[in-house]
Amino acid sequence: MMAVCSDVTGLVGSQYAYVGESCRLITPQDELGNRIPDFSTAGYRNGNEPLPDVGELINPFRTVRVSPIEGDNTEHVQAAIDQVEALPLDENGFRGIVHFNAGEFPIEGGLTVLASGVILRGAGQGDDPTVDTILRATGTSDRSLLTIGAANSLREIGSTRHNIVDKYVPVGATSVTVDATTGWSVGDEVTVFRPSTAEWISELGTDQIPPRSDGGEVVQWEPGFRFDQSYERVITRIEGNRVFLDAPLTHGLDQQFGGGVIFRSAFTRINQVGIENIRGKSDFTSPIDEDHASTFIELRAVEDSWVTDVTGQHFVFATVLAATQSKRITVDGAASLEPVSQITGGRRYPFVIDGQFILMRNLYSENGRHDFVNNSASRGNRGPNVFLDGVAVNSQSSTGPHQRYSVGTLYDTIHVTNEIEARNRGNFGTGHGWAGANHVFWNPVASGYLVQSPPTAQNWLIGATGGGQINDTRFGQQPPAEVDSFGTPIDFEDSNNVTNSLYIAQLNQRLSLFSELPVLEQRQYLLGDYDGGEHDGAESLDNVFVDPLWLAELDTMASLSTVVASDIATPNQTVPFSFDYRLDEDEVVYSATLTLGLRGTSGDSSDDVLFFDSLSDTRSLRSLGIEVLAEGETTPVTIEVFGEDLAALQDGLLNLAVSEDTAIDFVSLEIGVGLDQQQQMLVGDINGDSLVGFQDFLILSANFGTTSDATSADGDLDDNGAVNFADFLILSQNFGRSST
Repeated sequence: MMAVCSDVTGLVGSQYAYVGESCRLITPQDELGNRIPDFSTAGYRNGNEPLPDVGELINPFRTVRVSPIEGDNTEHVQAAIDQVEALPLDENGFRGIVHFNAGEFPIEGGLTVLASGVILRGAGQGDDPTVDTILRATGTSDRSLLTIGAANSLREIGSTRHNIVDKYVPVGATSVTVDATTGWSVGDEVTVFRPSTAEWISELGTDQIPPRSDGGEVVQWEPGFRFDQSYERVITRIEGNRVFLDAPLTHGLDQQFGGGVIFRSAFTRINQVGIENIRGKSDFTSPIDEDHASTFIELRAVEDSWVTDVTGQHFVFATVLAATQSKRITVDGAASLEPVSQITGGRRYPFVIDGQFILMRNLYSENGRHDFVNNSASRGNRGPNVFLDGVAVNSQSSTGPHQRYSVGTLYDTIHVTNEIEARNRGNFGTGHGWAGANHVFWNPVASGYLVQSPPTAQNWLIGATGGGQINDTRFGQQPPAEVDSFGTPIDFEDSNNVTNSLYIAQLNQRLSLFSELPVLEQRQYLLGDYDGGEHDGAESLDNVFVDPLWLAELDTMASLSTVVASDIATPNQTVPFSFDYRLDEDEVVYSATLTLGLRGTSGDSSDDVLFFDSLSDTRSLRSLGIEVLAEGETTPVTIEVFGEDLAALQDGLLNLAVSEDTAIDFVSLEIGVGLDQQQQMLVGDINGDSLVGFQDFLILSANFGTTSDATSADGDLDDNGAVNFADFLILSQNFGRSST
């Protein structure tokens, strides 16, 4: 279990995310189970596919070319967009392309895209109208030049709401326990709802924000819509009352602060919209003029879409704004140049993420205020979201979450010339309070760092450089962030891949891009609960499951008492526990990580052991890195299970125990499950060409939603009579596999 990873040739990471001895990326849990989430599901189609090459997918007869005309081009260009919107969707989910020829298009109003499958493609994003496409916002109205999607509302599907019963669900969790799963199926779209309660707001102190010295208005936080959090997810698996989700949660759910519920939900968004190779430019009359276009591209109710190679110039607010209802968007290659406005609040936020599953990468900003920012004050920014490889020069203010508790963004290899912040902003604005929680700043470069951790959450600052210092006392003493490797950037390096990006490392691992393993489905199980050793009684989750045969074996150890429960800290005891999980036919466990929340007792734990699936297989706690366990304190221990030890997990039952002066707070098991490559047919090869590839995806997409006469040849890969998201997951897990 503890062999050396021979492939590691360089730095292996941070204490919060590192390449382990199994050669896999590990993000260990803390004493409450919290860890850095997996951000790799951000972006177009959750990062499972590259951006489509629409030039190959769209029939050229579906292209409408448009050139500039004299005067206002608003109606002229909108007519071209409307013409493409009127086309039917093709088999690939596209209607057509609005191809802008080179030239400058004066736009006095605003342009909108309200239908799926529309591509806006320019000739280039430069500033030369003889070879580039320039949409020039004329006039004096405050507006977005290009708006994608119309505002909509989340709809709860009736009689499908169930309570989460876990005492605490940690940051990064991908499964939860509920009181029932009736009305749910694998592939369902659901919402995980976390209420904002008066108790939680009081814990943050944001119901007592001090008055402003200038006498300006301060609005105290109140429970309800503005601070509730709704995480849209997809059910990937159901085992008993444990439900598995397609992406991690980016905030803890604590019963003492209202816990959480899950319900099936629907949200109408347009999709497959692309904006490519275009410059937006706003007219202005003076260096501080604000009577002109505020935003170049605003993404509203839109999903599975992209913005590539665009430049915004002279706008008041943003080049790209991914608003609260946007989802699964990739922005790649975008620049914000020469913003024109006053330099004060509410201006110059060049790149804004307020939606979820948003990836913005390869960004450049100059003279911005909050260059890369989460800014929503109403149910916004729930994550996971990612800013990747961004450069901001001459920054006028800080980068980071800006106000009223956005959560779950990775700021990855971001370089700015001002500070990076995630802190209590107190009475700034009308009462910003805590700006955000559970954000990760990975290998940032900045002039200084003001990163703090709010009560009930945390922020991480890892590999920060730039010569600046950490200042966590400005505006009053606050809990510090989780800081590691300050002054030294982090690399992940092995024989196959080198990256300084956490997002890239997580994506590579999730898709097995640098591994001979198949794409693995990660499944997380829990015994006990995350509560710091508080025993809740025999009828609670503290009464952990133990396989009867395993318990009978342990009872032969007559010198010790057997305690079948977590959170009981008495000496001279053996604490057994068993993970009983379901492996489907032809599934194999290829990887596993075990986390033990250990607690000391009044006895001496220095010679205590872990029994690993057998009384004859003992691992000393000392060999796992534990010298002394403090009484009354939980110590999380991460164990990688690989090599020969994986054999113990292939039957769906893993028996464990600790002995003899050690107590258990919780035990978490995460397994990576894939199809048995030796025995399983090439599931997902719908067209029979011995490759699970894009053509198979097209067939599945064309039949998506079919509920009668569905066959594997149509995309019904799980043989349940319907082509749905579950089949898409199966195909994604096997994408790229070949039988040759």
